[in-house]
Amino acid sequence: MKRTLTALVLLTLAALPAHACACCYQVDPTGTPTNVRDKPNGKVIDTLPKNEIVSPVEVSGGKYVTQKDSRGHEWMLVEYGDDNAWKGWIFRRFLKCN
Repeated sequence: MKRTLTALVLLTLAALPAHACACCYQVDPTGTPTNVRDKPNGKVIDTLPKNEIVSPVEVSGGKYVTQKDSRGHEWMLVEYGDDNAWKGWIFRRFLKCN
């Protein structure tokens, strides 16, 4: 029984993808939709509802594209929508990433 369980666990782990999807959730504390901008603190191009899942744009090795605006606030470039077809910048404090 113990061998069977160990084998089952190992097979399950082997079936998992090597790199899990990095996802962020919109957690704007105001409860209003979060603005998506064309650049850090730039023009609003879209809005996302609370708890919307977005994918941070990866540079390499688990590092993501971030940039500070003129006031020193950090923003993150994300992809969202069907097949991550859209890109935009979201205020970093409004994102919770895994």
